[in-house]
Amino acid sequence: MTAPKFAEAARSIMLENPAGLILDLRNNPGGYLESAVEVAGQWAPRQVIVLEKFSDGKEQKYTAPDDGLLVDVPTVVLANGGSASAAEIVAGALKDYGKAVVVGTQTYGKGSVQDYMSYDDDSALKLTVALWYTPKGATIDKQGIKPDIEVTMTPEDINKDLDPQLDKALEVILNPAASVVPTPTATSGSQPTAKE
Repeated sequence: MTAPKFAEAARSIMLENPAGLILDLRNNPGGYLESAVEVAGQWAPRQVIVLEKFSDGKEQKYTAPDDGLLVDVPTVVLANGGSASAAEIVAGALKDYGKAVVVGTQTYGKGSVQDYMSYDDDSALKLTVALWYTPKGATIDKQGIKPDIEVTMTPEDINKDLDPQLDKALEVILNPAASVVPTPTATSGSQPTAKE
């Protein structure tokens, strides 16, 4: 889903006066950096969503626009090991700002920016030129985003068409006392950010 379509969906959601929202990022391999910033901005407008730190010491901050519609909507983010890259940017930002409870398992940990160099002999070299960090400064690459509430899914769950992660998300939305206060992530150009 593109950022404009997500904004349209957010407007439709708000017309229903929702009690809460579940953002399912499980097995989402990523997308475009700018789209991730705009999507996260629906909950955290005018906030830094991700930091991009380059090997030469330079740093770029990506800030969300100021038209967030979901700021006050209780939200749960579902994530797992298949959630990567741009999906981790969204999950990490919402967690850092206390805008969502993350339920599921630790994400993949794809938080690097690559540059490709092609040569005349048809060979190519891929270099990591920058790394992504959450707003609170936690590295995403090789670390991922840890859930606030860890809930695993077993092969048996899948075979029986059960979804304990979604069940927990619904419980958190319907009974906030069953939740935890979202905790920040552990500290330590328009380009696709899909998991490689």
